[in-house]
Amino acid sequence: RYCRRVNLQVDIGCLWKGLDQDDDGVLRLEEVGAEHCAVLARFKAWAEQNFGSCAASWDKLRMATGPTGTWKSDKTMMYQTFLKALAAFGWPQHFGLYAPANSTDQRCAMLCSSLDLHGCGIVSLQDLEWLDQWAAPEY
Repeated sequence: RYCRRVNLQVDIGCLWKGLDQDDDGVLRLEEVGAEHCAVLARFKAWAEQNFGSCAASWDKLRMATGPTGTWKSDKTMMYQTFLKALAAFGWPQHFGLYAPANSTDQRCAMLCSSLDLHGCGIVSLQDLEWLDQWAAPEY
């Protein structure tokens, strides 16, 4: 659909074949965005271990942020607010052996952008509910 919308002249069959690495007819996140997939999978495992699920972490994360100035939503958090809340619970230290210290900021940005469905600089409760439904590969 995207290719048609932007009038991209491409052989869709060839594109699909190139993206579907295991040729099973299903396109998975790990096939098109391995790094993003790994960050999401690790976050999901961390949230499940610490809160029971990603969605269950939401209220605790919201409480950890404290007053957020003019941002009053209880269903969304701006990236910096979300990352501040995660840090209060020990994320991104969870990366530990997985990432060198200088890549932590990049991984945090990758987590936020991967969760942000509309690319508008916020993470929502709905994003975490989606993540709970995702069958993450093990890393």
